[in-house]
Amino acid sequence: MRYKNLTITITLGCLSLVALASLVMLPISSGVCEWTGDKSVKSFYTNLYDSLGKGWHLSASLNASNNCASANVQPSIYGEKAHTAETTYSGTANVYAYRNAGWANIHFYCQTLEESEERHGSPSAICFGHYETRWIEGVEDKNTDQGEEQTIVAKVAKIEYWVVYQITRTESNGTSTTIGGTVDIEVSETTNLSLGASHTWTGSDGLSYSGLVGNKTPKYREDKNEGQSQSAYVASYENLRCGASTCISFYHVSESESVVHNENVVHVK
Repeated sequence: MRYKNLTITITLGCLSLVALASLVMLPISSGVCEWTGDKSVKSFYTNLYDSLGKGWHLSASLNASNNCASANVQPSIYGEKAHTAETTYSGTANVYAYRNAGWANIHFYCQTLEESEERHGSPSAICFGHYETRWIEGVEDKNTDQGEEQTIVAKVAKIEYWVVYQITRTESNGTSTTIGGTVDIEVSETTNLSLGASHTWTGSDGLSYSGLVGNKTPKYREDKNEGQSQSAYVASYENLRCGASTCISFYHVSESESVVHNENVVHVK
């Protein structure tokens, strides 16, 4: 009987460990997971991560306006510092942007001396530009072919950093302030650094920082050089029809959406 109770205890313990492992691996999503906007401007955002905070973001935007039509799909890493191994999240995205042909009121400048003389009476006259109704050809920018070019990727890579310590900031008035702490500087972004050397760099705030170079350390961070998004863009004009669309397949995400500007405009040459 004593051994039977022991067996039950061990079994329950194993079940608890399995349940805990399952909980750790359970995906969590807190993204919007739907398109927002109107018929000419739309955006999408979602993410997926586990209970350890490791995962990915996915954002997309579509725009059609007086000036342009564009589509963009961008994956990125969620919880960058939580990753402890090289990881790649990938999928596909077809993007498409277009402008229909039509008559448009175009602002332009004289391109030749002859044109300048004709419009201003002198080939050396200053041209401030002109408006003229011209026929504009249609154009499109698309990525709908199968293959490598339609891949979207967010990647975590093992990147080597210098750990810089004893940080000092030079204020805009020239005074120096010791702020302590440490800063990670990518080894690939530095030249001729060595252990114990002084290193100076410009921060995102535009101020100058300096510190002493410590050991090199590998960390798993988002590899911006290997990340891959998809986008399309065309210029347009106020009274022309233009639009953009995308079709996304990325893990649990399967989305298609489009936008249009001047939907009912029809031009005849």
